[in-house]
Amino acid sequence: MEIRSFTLWTLLLTVASLVPSTALGRPINLDRYPVCEASAAIEVPCVDDPKASCIWVGDNEQEDKVFEYAADANGELTPTKHFEIKLGNAEVGDIEALVQDEKGLLVIGSHSRKSDCTQDTKHDRVAVARVLRDPLRAELVASGQGWEDRITGCDSTWVKLEDTQPGSVTGPLRSDFCAAIAAAEKAADAVAGDKSQCAGGVMNVEGAVAVPDASSKPRIWLGLRAPLVSNRAVLLRVAPLGATKQRLTFDDIATIDLGGKGIRELTISEGWIWGIAGCVPDCSEPSHLWRVKAAALKSGATITGVEFVKGGELPPSAEGLVIQSAAKRAIVLVDGDKGEVKGHCATAAQQLTVTLP
Repeated sequence: MEIRSFTLWTLLLTVASLVPSTALGRPINLDRYPVCEASAAIEVPCVDDPKASCIWVGDNEQEDKVFEYAADANGELTPTKHFEIKLGNAEVGDIEALVQDEKGLLVIGSHSRKSDCTQDTKHDRVAVARVLRDPLRAELVASGQGWEDRITGCDSTWVKLEDTQPGSVTGPLRSDFCAAIAAAEKAADAVAGDKSQCAGGVMNVEGAVAVPDASSKPRIWLGLRAPLVSNRAVLLRVAPLGATKQRLTFDDIATIDLGGKGIRELTISEGWIWGIAGCVPDCSEPSHLWRVKAAALKSGATITGVEFVKGGELPPSAEGLVIQSAAKRAIVLVDGDKGEVKGHCATAAQQLTVTLP
C-alpha cells in the first residue's frame, strides 16, 4: 500500500508544476521545553524590540501560551528573553495555527478526536484568541459554541455563504463539504475505541492564512487537514471577527488539489500562498512544501496547478512554516512528543531550513 501511494505521489509531481530544485537543511532539535509538539509558526515584531522580527511558535499541548524565538543569519531559532507569551484565560486548546489580522495575532485551536476516534472534550471545537499589544494581552474572540451545528446546521448556520446566486458553485461545494463532515463523524462513531480502525478523517484545522479579497481587505482562511472533498483539501473563510467573543462561523469555501493530501500549515509571502501538504491520518510518508498564487483563492474555487517544491520533501510531522523571501529560505518546524515526564520532551520538536530558489 505504501509503494502504491508513493507511486501516485511521484506521478503527481511529474505532471504538476514544479518549483526549481531546492536544498533541505539538517534537522536539529528546537530549544526548549515545554515546546515539544511545535504545531504553528509566524514571523512578527519582537515583544521587546518591535523593530526586529521574531518567530512566534504554537505548541498543540500548550493551550494557554505561545513562544517567542529569534532567528539568526542561518535561520536557526533560539528562545528570546520574552520566551513565554501567556494567553491568560483566553486558552484555545489544541493550538494549530497562527495568523495576523488587522487588530492583532490570532491563535487558532483545532477540532479533533483522540487517536482511537473517541471524542475529546478538550479538542472538540475551534476557538480563536487574539493577542494584542501595548499592553501585551490576549482575548478570546471566537468559540465553537453550538458545535453540533457542524452537522445539523452545517449548510444553513455554520457555513453562511455570501454568494448564493443561482448557478453559484459555492452552494454545491458547501453541500459536498457538509456531507463529508457528517460522513466522517458517523464513521468515527462506528469505530470509536478501536485505534486500529480510526482513519482520522473528522474535521481538523491545521493552517490559517490572511488573503486580500476583491476589495483588498485581508480575510482569514482556515486550511483543513480533514475531511477531504473529492480528494481535495478544503479552505474555509472565517466570517468577520469582532473585539469580543462570538460564535465562529464561515462565509466562503474553496478546495485545493494537493494530490490527496491535507493542509498541515499555511502562510503567505509576496503574493504566494505557501503550505505544507501531509497525510490525512498520521503516516510515515513525507510531507511536501508547495505554493500557489494568492489570487487563485477565490469564492468556490477549485485550485489546481499547485507548484510543489522539488526536493522539498519534509518529515511526515512537519507543521510550522515561515517563508523569509529576502533570505530565500523557509523555516520548517517538526512536531515532537511531550511524553508523560515533566521537564523534558519524550521526543524533541525539530527545526530545519529549506533553501528556496
